[in-house]
Amino acid sequence: MDERQGRLIGGKYELRRILGQGGAGQVYQAYDLRLGKNWTIKRVNRLCPGMEEQVLARVDKTLSPRIVDVVEEGNEKYLVMDWIDGENLQEHLRREGPYGVAETLQIGIALCDAIAWLHERQPPILYLDCKPSNIMMDREKKLWLVDFGSAVPQQDAKAVPIAASFGYAPPEQMQKDPKLRWADGRSDVYGIGKTLYALLSGEDPGQPPFAARRLCDCRPEVPEQLEKIVEKCIQDRPEDRYQTVGALKAALEEAEKGRTKRKLRAVLFSVFSWIFLALTIRQAGLFYGMLPVRAPQYGQAVWAFGKTAVCAALAGLFQRLSAARLTGRFSYETLQSVLRTEKSAQRWPLLLLTVFLAAGFLSPKAAPTAAAAEAVAGSPVILRDACMRKLLIKEGSLFSTGESLYLELSPERFCTQEELKINVTALGKESGRRYEYTLFYRPLQEDGGTESFASGRDQKSAQTETGPSKR
Repeated sequence: MDERQGRLIGGKYELRRILGQGGAGQVYQAYDLRLGKNWTIKRVNRLCPGMEEQVLARVDKTLSPRIVDVVEEGNEKYLVMDWIDGENLQEHLRREGPYGVAETLQIGIALCDAIAWLHERQPPILYLDCKPSNIMMDREKKLWLVDFGSAVPQQDAKAVPIAASFGYAPPEQMQKDPKLRWADGRSDVYGIGKTLYALLSGEDPGQPPFAARRLCDCRPEVPEQLEKIVEKCIQDRPEDRYQTVGALKAALEEAEKGRTKRKLRAVLFSVFSWIFLALTIRQAGLFYGMLPVRAPQYGQAVWAFGKTAVCAALAGLFQRLSAARLTGRFSYETLQSVLRTEKSAQRWPLLLLTVFLAAGFLSPKAAPTAAAAEAVAGSPVILRDACMRKLLIKEGSLFSTGESLYLELSPERFCTQEELKINVTALGKESGRRYEYTLFYRPLQEDGGTESFASGRDQKSAQTETGPSKR
């Protein structure tokens, strides 16, 4: 616990709790005993040089809290500022983890607007301390810059920085020799880039391993375009960065528009993938006889199978493209890691296609076609296997079986006065001997009986050999 907590400042400000601490001092939540409201109080050393008061006097009050009072006690100075009901981005990172891509883009654009406004002053004001702990977000999602202890006016081409935050300050601001330290607008570009890196990766550049990993290694789902923007911001050489905050803002806005377009395309691709998936299931149902065939005659069953394969392939393609459009890069799975990205979006179409292809090649029965279905529908005979399941066989084709087969006459045929004649041909599987049977059905006679008999060219075929049959 800080020794100053509970201390009364200026006779009316009670320090309640510490909010943050840095090289320039501590920040507290204070309660005004007279007005009955909360304030933010920053303690700074009165003897240390600083320009925070002068800078804040020139800053737009929509970017930073106002200084409403200054209290001096001994060697300490207390800046009393507006209380912001919210939390800084660093606290959110600790509690919730990395920010999403869309929210990070919005934060980056808002930061560019705030710091660009500072750069446009005469003389320009360099912020030089952009990091998540110095950015507050209130309950209305508005951003505030809360620490101007490192800010300096740029009187010449280069300003002399007075402080820096390790991990977020650029190399030129971190020189060991004070005479070699300098900063300009590109230094703030570096700070914004490091802040975006921290928000996206969830890692603190000021802590080991000091943000040595690339952004794509931390968050593979971050779009490649945004990753390149961040990498350009944090180049060691100022000449390799964006030369102005305005140029950085334009790049972020372009990335945001591109992401919106990719998201729209992803939705369209996803819709098409589901359409093709439905067509795949339908074609598979037609191919395996699970659905009635009402389509025109296509010829061979290969055509139906080919359509199934094409639909499955297109479904997989559209699903994969939708994932790529949404993230900006094709997703992948990192080895030796618990991270899995877009796994279902990549593998289900391939699995679906594999199942249909394997089933097509391994299926022992011939596939029905539209012509076969129509021929069977018009036939008086229904062919069933030993389990009494209906068999659909193309007329004129061979069907090989090792079990008993049953012929079922359609009941509607018995209502007619026509004679029925059914020819059955069987071929011995081993002997190759041909057997032909003729089944006759005659309508009811006057005595109420029925007459039916079978005749065959080979009477020895009474004991039918099991083998290929031809209808």
